Amino acid sequence: MRTALCAALLSILCGCAYLPRGGYALPRCPGELPPSEPGGDFVARERVRFEHRDRVVQLDVVVQKRGDELVVIGFSPTGAKLFSAVQRGQTLEIDALPAAVLAVPPRNVVLDIHRLRGLSRGPGDEVRLLRPACETGATWTLVSERVLSHFPPDAGQRSLWRS
Repeated sequence: MRTALCAALLSILCGCAYLPRGGYALPRCPGELPPSEPGGDFVARERVRFEHRDRVVQLDVVVQKRGDELVVIGFSPTGAKLFSAVQRGQTLEIDALPAAVLAVPPRNVVLDIHRLRGLSRGPGDEVRLLRPACETGATWTLVSERVLSHFPPDAGQRSLWRS
């Protein structure tokens, strides 16, 4: 039993030694974070392809807005949760894997979500966003969107990020 436990711990430690070192694969882009304001409640699912030089990163993103709270959750193409970001007003709280594992800075994703909100899109529509300041591009594809405005917030509805 002791040998098996030691072998398991050694495997874990050796595996951690092979994690990539350094920061994100894509640079953190500059930009002012717009405030999250009340109204326009919705939930949406997006697919996004980020490009920076020779790097390509794909994510699935779920976005929920209720009142002045915006929640963005990023998933790998295999469905593993990579990060969650909650914005209330100008405050942004991020819970994410380490930068060495996570290729895209979550703040970049939130900034893009704000840029997408004013656009009229339907499922399957693609939008290409460019950020020349950090030499990145992103192609966002709306998978689905549902308006939540007709649901009162106190009607026992559970949000995506609370259990």
